[in-house]
Amino acid sequence: MEKETICNLYAILDIETTGGQFNEEGITEIAIYKFDGHQIVDQFVSLVNPEREIQPFVVNLTGINSGMLKNAPKFFEVAKRIVEITEDCVIVAHNASFDNRILTTEFRRLGFTFERKTLCTVELSKKLIPDLESYKLGRLCRSLGIPVSSRHRADGDAIATVQLFKLLLNKDADKEIVKQAIKIETSRTLAPKLLSILDELPTKTGLFYIHNNTRTILYIGKGKNIKKTVNQLFLKTTKRAKFLQKSVITVSYEITGNELIAQLKYTEEILINKPQYNFKTKTKVNTIEFSNENLLVIDKGRSYGEKSVLLIENNEFKGFDFNLGEKAFRYGIKNPNDVKDNQKDLQTVVGKFLNKEGEVTDTKKEEKQFITIATGGSSGAYFALGGTVSTLLNEKVDYINSSVQSTGASAVNSTLIGEGKADIAFAMNDVVNYAYTGTESFVEKGKVENLRGIASLYPNFVQAITLERSGIENVGDLKGKKVGVGAPGSGTEVNARQILAAYGLTYDDIDEDFLSYSEAVEQMKNGAIDAAFLTSGIPNAAIMDLSTTKDVKIITIEKEKIEALAKDYPFYSSELIPADTYGNAEPVETAAVMTLLVTRAELSDDTVYDITKAIFENLDSMAATHASGKKIKLENVKIGMPIPLHPGACLLYTS
Repeated sequence: MEKETICNLYAILDIETTGGQFNEEGITEIAIYKFDGHQIVDQFVSLVNPEREIQPFVVNLTGINSGMLKNAPKFFEVAKRIVEITEDCVIVAHNASFDNRILTTEFRRLGFTFERKTLCTVELSKKLIPDLESYKLGRLCRSLGIPVSSRHRADGDAIATVQLFKLLLNKDADKEIVKQAIKIETSRTLAPKLLSILDELPTKTGLFYIHNNTRTILYIGKGKNIKKTVNQLFLKTTKRAKFLQKSVITVSYEITGNELIAQLKYTEEILINKPQYNFKTKTKVNTIEFSNENLLVIDKGRSYGEKSVLLIENNEFKGFDFNLGEKAFRYGIKNPNDVKDNQKDLQTVVGKFLNKEGEVTDTKKEEKQFITIATGGSSGAYFALGGTVSTLLNEKVDYINSSVQSTGASAVNSTLIGEGKADIAFAMNDVVNYAYTGTESFVEKGKVENLRGIASLYPNFVQAITLERSGIENVGDLKGKKVGVGAPGSGTEVNARQILAAYGLTYDDIDEDFLSYSEAVEQMKNGAIDAAFLTSGIPNAAIMDLSTTKDVKIITIEKEKIEALAKDYPFYSSELIPADTYGNAEPVETAAVMTLLVTRAELSDDTVYDITKAIFENLDSMAATHASGKKIKLENVKIGMPIPLHPGACLLYTS
């Protein structure tokens, strides 16, 4: 058992599932907020395609149906992000045993052991706030005055749990109850025998063979990374896996160089050796017809400079070879009768690597390329437009499988691009410039030099809002007020700080609170803050929601202040929020910056070309999604672009 220690990083999460029998549920939505004990420092919100039926009562409860999840990422596509955001964190949830069980089950299906310390806010609430009538999340929050939006949706419930946890931490000043409430999971460690075996395995693509003490082959496996695949097997807790872990004496392997050869060799080896602990499955044999009766499929080999060559002759798979020398190791080519019994099985395997016309599929398009789109808060234009971009890529680019990630917006997105955790992202041009040059909020983080532009999209309006009854007329009136200044690391927060400075104010002059769009609106509804900054396209859904129950007032940011600010920060321009946007009788002066779509320099030219093409050939879809989408024009793609355009985007624009 590990020594119990208090961790100051928490992954506060909520999960919605399909319902169904125990341990057969699938995740339909997940929201995770990384919390350092004071504020949210990272977030991840996503729908998830569970690849199984959603129970009708769950559809009625959550509003999530199969149609909504058709283009959502599958769990394996978001698993890496979940591991990253929860690393070194305590999992906090309302009924943590349920959420933790669902997560560990999903990871177990991938062959990965997911273990985190857990903390349940139900149990903690009962200890710190005894004798309440109910400890269900909704009722508990109502009794404590905590706002809950989007009940029974992961994002709304997770945000409510964040607020509840803040309250509980404040009540537990000495942290004694929190220490006791943290459940310590003892990590499984591999036996020395298994560790020794792993040390000898390569990280290359190929097959592996598990042998017992009589050298009998008990199991054959394959993987892109032999060591990683064997490690996953050694960490599994199924009956079969435990027997193999106990019985294994040695693991031999064969490097194949690429996955097609690995699959062919695997199929053949299973038929020949019939290992006892491989599942008995019958290959679905399809009739494969190729447009060319005679084909050579050439791919990378087992070592540098070597190539694999697969032969199709007279519309039949004949075998493969490494290079073309007479002494090369050949399967089936030398003696076709050797593979006569499994000819159809092997031909079916080959068929899966060829397109429907029977021609060789381009490697880039043969394998699905997963594209993560970093957006912003779930009520903002970034998230809405990002969802449309994801749908377009999934529908229009056959080799792309994309998913949308809700984030803290511009600054967080720039960092995600730099770390390779996102592939394309929405961000404001001022923040992108800070990231690329390593200035402002990126002085300590350092330059994000791999940022590349796809397009300049539309103006982003700085919307400083309050309620009519507040008496606040301009930014200078915010002195001494409680103000939401944007999510941590967001472009909104940078804008708020700079605009306050234009009026001679700093955070020392206000009571600042780092809130997302939805959090700021909920706090304003409840009178917890006096004003908030939200930088987005117009109209902003969160402000629209507020205006249905409250008299919203847009705080003027005068043109002369913006022009003075632009001398130091040339990205700012003076714009007008039109009358009737939020019930305002007259246009309101405010500041604006440009929204960009950016990507990683490492993404291939072809991929970025196809992404850009899919967007600009379907601008009607962008316009139908959000009012800001109507302002996206091909002729404006370079306006306010502070970083180099990606060559793939340039290729489209010049053509």
